[in-house]
Amino acid sequence: MKTIILGIDVSKNTLDIAVMIAGSLATQHQIDNTSKSFQRWLKQLTKDESIELSDCMICMEHTGVYCHPVIAVCDQLGCFLWVEDAGRIKAFHSLSRGKNDALDAERIATYAFLKQSEAKKMGSTSGDYQGVEGIDEAQKKTARYQTKTFSACKRRVEDD
Repeated sequence: MKTIILGIDVSKNTLDIAVMIAGSLATQHQIDNTSKSFQRWLKQLTKDESIELSDCMICMEHTGVYCHPVIAVCDQLGCFLWVEDAGRIKAFHSLSRGKNDALDAERIATYAFLKQSEAKKMGSTSGDYQGVEGIDEAQKKTARYQTKTFSACKRRVEDD
């Protein structure tokens, strides 16, 4: 049983992180959604709280490409990462009201703490990625492609 749970709500630009120690919310943070920011934050957390990453479980919802920076860092550092289906977490908190990213991070941490016997550690992804720097570059390329595609569609609609 892990005593430190990190619940992460992932969005395009930010990571909202709830740190739960022994079942109680200890602190919350918001950082940039990049590999460098997450790695720097983990290093600071272990220093400030005098904890080992081996005592931590990180849980987040699967949000596609926006998860890649966290996945890459966890793979590189050997962290226990549980990427859970968003529907399961939402169903677990079905009666909860209110919505914001910090609250979602706390709900993810609570879910992970209470359901950790069902946790599935994400396997190594080192064959899929070209390292932390490659993930950030892939995310930037995807954003550029989306912008170009949107602009082309918009021009086409305006021309019609």
